[in-house]
Amino acid sequence: GDAFPEMNIRTWDNKIVTTKDLVPDYPIIFVLFNPGCGHCKDIIMNVQNNLGMFKNTNIVFVAGKPLQGELPRFVGEMKLDKVEEIVIAGDDSGVIEKVFEYNGIPQIMLYDKMHTLQHIYYSEASLAEMAQKLYGR
Repeated sequence: GDAFPEMNIRTWDNKIVTTKDLVPDYPIIFVLFNPGCGHCKDIIMNVQNNLGMFKNTNIVFVAGKPLQGELPRFVGEMKLDKVEEIVIAGDDSGVIEKVFEYNGIPQIMLYDKMHTLQHIYYSEASLAEMAQKLYGR
């Protein structure tokens, strides 16, 4: 699979996160999402409610730059402001254009601990299946 792309994203609370900020040797769940999309809210809630399944994993949700302004309200509504394990950000660097395949959102991309792409889901994904693909369990 492809290597994880270089990215420069701006979190909902205005911090910059780059590829170098991700923990090396931890797999990555990288999700392209829209704050207004129902499936996107479902997957965020599922991941948040099952963080124990995804210990030692970089979890990053990225929305398009035009949606950056919606993120603080979205994070508040979803009660994600205290959830440090999940990065919620807007795209500041065009990373979405590099990887988005326009087959539906959320687009959920799984990268192994070498940060190589293993699998892409569109719209929906089973957390158990995601964990199996990421950790082989």
